[in-house]
Amino acid sequence: HCFISLLPSNNLVASKLVASLANFRAGSRLVGAMEEPHHRPVSGFDLLHIPYDERWEHLKPIIVEVYLGKNGSGRPLTIPKLADFMKKNHGFNAEVHQYRHRLKKWDIRKRTTTQEKDDIVAVVGKRSHAGASTSAVTIHQGGLMKEVDKKQLKRFLNDKIRHQLVEPLSPRTFSQWNLPYDAYIASIVRQADHPSPFGPKTTTPRYLNVGSPEATTPGGPAPELTPTAVLIQQKTLRDRSNLLLQGRREELLSGCNESDRRIISGWLHDYWMHSFLTAKFWGRGPQQWTAGLVSEVTLVGNNLETPPSFSSPAGWFSTPFPRPSAIPQPIDLCRWVIHYEEDSGLKYEVEDSPPIETQAEFELHDESSWTPWPAAETQTRNLQSAMEESFMRSQFSATSIDELPMSNELIAQAVSKSPEQLALDSCAFAIMSGNLESVAKLLDSDCDIDIGTIYPYHLVASFLDGGHTCCVAMNDLIIQLQEYCPIALNNIDRDGHTVLDSLMVSVIRSHTKLAPFEVSTSFKHRTRFPGEEKDICGRWDADSPAVRRLHKDGHARIPQQWKHNFCHSSVQAVCHSMLLIYVPPSAPKIDTLSGLFRRRCTECGLEMKMGPLHVLVVVAFYLAQRGMDGETLFGAVACAGASKQPR
Repeated sequence: HCFISLLPSNNLVASKLVASLANFRAGSRLVGAMEEPHHRPVSGFDLLHIPYDERWEHLKPIIVEVYLGKNGSGRPLTIPKLADFMKKNHGFNAEVHQYRHRLKKWDIRKRTTTQEKDDIVAVVGKRSHAGASTSAVTIHQGGLMKEVDKKQLKRFLNDKIRHQLVEPLSPRTFSQWNLPYDAYIASIVRQADHPSPFGPKTTTPRYLNVGSPEATTPGGPAPELTPTAVLIQQKTLRDRSNLLLQGRREELLSGCNESDRRIISGWLHDYWMHSFLTAKFWGRGPQQWTAGLVSEVTLVGNNLETPPSFSSPAGWFSTPFPRPSAIPQPIDLCRWVIHYEEDSGLKYEVEDSPPIETQAEFELHDESSWTPWPAAETQTRNLQSAMEESFMRSQFSATSIDELPMSNELIAQAVSKSPEQLALDSCAFAIMSGNLESVAKLLDSDCDIDIGTIYPYHLVASFLDGGHTCCVAMNDLIIQLQEYCPIALNNIDRDGHTVLDSLMVSVIRSHTKLAPFEVSTSFKHRTRFPGEEKDICGRWDADSPAVRRLHKDGHARIPQQWKHNFCHSSVQAVCHSMLLIYVPPSAPKIDTLSGLFRRRCTECGLEMKMGPLHVLVVVAFYLAQRGMDGETLFGAVACAGASKQPR
């Protein structure tokens, strides 16, 4: 009225403006009716003065509501009944085929497509359990907001769950989870043209509108899930489990919220650490590792002021007490391993010791006191069965199965149905830990496995332990696998690296300041080298308290201040391993081109590769230019001498 009072006193102009304003308000009501279906014209009879073709759009809210059953009756109509309803109640006469054409044009349909159902499950499943509800989800369809048909969705979910197959274990399903969540995130290279796979991002399709869940009373009980939400949760957990079994780690984690990612990563890393310790100390010390025992040994270590006595297995289940969060630094002194041969002229009688029936007492925080297992224990069990038993009992983690945002039941089925793949994982843990007894036992059992799929020689070169076993692990592995997987047929891994390359990477990793991308194009998306959790000089291992605290604080790489020059312990292990690689009859060709320091010619684009001797020269250069303090290049000269030994 204020607007009209400012107009000239011309009655004709004023009347036209009033009519235009009334039409504008009527049009606004119709637009609102399209966005909010419950506000619609009172009757189609009010629109009889509008041309027939134009009435379709004005009647669209009524037609859509009646067709979808949103007009108060709660029952959707078929198209023939819709035509009769509109003719009888709104005076609008149209044929069935006309309604089909218009509904298709408006993108209005009763059926929810498979893609829409998958998207709804993905969006709702990624939410926390308390916020998992389909009631807050609507589908933008034909300019209207359509509620999710829960009956259709329930049938879809029941059918999917009923026909979902259990995926078999993929190679190294469990042995790749060597980092906890924060350290794993730190190990991912941030690419400028790609968003972070775990950063905040919108994955909800534009046609879905997801409202916030209702707020709950602080301290009150969480709202119960609806039957549809329970099915969505069940399918989500099973889908995540299958992604794990297929080895699709990044896809698994990117489909979870941060809380679930942390739980999954922590749970799988707990299993990795449990399996690593079981393999490393197989045959001595604790016979059954538990979550509390692993924590006590690897997170507390020898820093206890008054370490408790664990003379009986009952003491192994005690809860570790809190320790300061400061990361201890390993000692700078490396260990020294001396090889010796027995005098062939010395003869003596060997008397077999009687079999051990009961394990003697030992001190948990003193590895030197750890006593051998009873003979019956080593004869009836192997590492593979111990890993399976631990998984079935869920004794490796403090995270309960109910808290796990995956289907533990489905993973357990896959573990029990994939003995060959679990055997490969047990071999990987045995090699990484440096205890190859279980590998020999597995090969002697005629187990049908393709051990070449885990690249065992590259693995042992990456986890070389010059401070404890020197080249023994490499020597034993070459002997054990010479019939099953000769080194000549397993010399190049998926990164294009030879076994000798892996040895050189271990040298660069431990004794220079080079980053992974500077060493190999295969490492351009990594921030850490393979095997960083094990020091080649024996000063730390994956289960060392210092390393575990480092990873727990979100550090993926070993600090530069922990490293030192290419020392004698490391030189001896590398040189001996180089000799062992080319000694057996099935040795690889010495002139096989390296996969390290590859470059492309800026003129012709051809890739330039180095031979083994060229790589050794480049490694020596980087030891001199970017090595640690006190570098003498003695190691580089020794390796060059080893490469010239007669074969």
